[in-house]
Amino acid sequence: MKAFLANVMDAYVYAGDQLLFTSKALTDSSISISVTAEEVRGGKGNKLIGRYFHDSGFGLTLQDALFELGYIAHNVGSQVVSGTSGMLTEEQITATGAGALTVSGTPYDFLSLGTIGWIAKPGSDAWSTFEFSGSSASSVTLADGTTILSGETYCVKYMGEAPCDEVVISADFVPDEVSVILKGDLYKASKGNDVSTSSVIGHIEVDVPRFQLEGSMDISLSSSGAAQIPFSGQALVNMDTSCEGGGYYAVVKKFETSANWYDNLVAFALEGSDSISIVKDTTKKLNVYGIYSNGSAKLIKSSNLKFTATSGAGTVSDGVLTAASNAGSGTITVECSGSTNPKPSVKLVIDVTVTAS
Repeated sequence: MKAFLANVMDAYVYAGDQLLFTSKALTDSSISISVTAEEVRGGKGNKLIGRYFHDSGFGLTLQDALFELGYIAHNVGSQVVSGTSGMLTEEQITATGAGALTVSGTPYDFLSLGTIGWIAKPGSDAWSTFEFSGSSASSVTLADGTTILSGETYCVKYMGEAPCDEVVISADFVPDEVSVILKGDLYKASKGNDVSTSSVIGHIEVDVPRFQLEGSMDISLSSSGAAQIPFSGQALVNMDTSCEGGGYYAVVKKFETSANWYDNLVAFALEGSDSISIVKDTTKKLNVYGIYSNGSAKLIKSSNLKFTATSGAGTVSDGVLTAASNAGSGTITVECSGSTNPKPSVKLVIDVTVTAS
């Protein structure tokens, strides 16, 4: 089914088996796949003979319309810590006596300078520093040296104790490595590709098992809009365990919620040939492709297939043939797996010849 990918994706961020946070208010969710190509030239006219590729990369650029302190924490390799701290607090107070005042909050230490505050007359920019004892202060004077007067109104600023979440940004930080899953909607391409009459038929999922944050981030605020919070970085190679694999950055999956993998399946085909010659007691991976009514071919997961081998051929486990111990011949029948075969008419018979050497 023809479809198009539209709108922003949702992002799910994990650390190990812990879901750290979910972002469903992204304004940008961009994927960048890159590689550097070097040309190989030679001969008369310095013809292009081939190209060599290196320095591959897979990057994500995400922008969230909502603020999440965790974005900053993971960008700088820190963590969000909950507790109490000092919040800049402003009050208009009435002096309780000559040189005396009391504030409503609990003063908090300011940069290891003690529990201090600042006082000025309303409308004045001349601030004077004083020290608290508990929530009160005495012998308080203004910037001109005069003592505050009982019953008069003044403006006071101080660090008031308040519950908070905080992130400490180290001077030599290293960005965190997390796992990211992006999920976006697939829309049906209707007649003439008319978007207005299309509907969601599935989704695309991008799984990035190792994602390291960029480290640098800009958060810009203006008087006419809300800040966009960046969460961007590069995928690191995830080394797989297969013998031929060199690792991978991400897995892109397409899910059609209204379809099954065997819909419109008309035949199976074995990679290479439907006849196999194999040395006894050796193994071979059986890559089976599904042929669909539109002419396309897709590699089918072994877990979706049922392999039935005769004794002369050997045994098949997870799509891998282990040849019989004696020279001879046999067959392997391939069909859809499941307690009830959804496509009983689609089968593949592979002829197997087992040789002594």
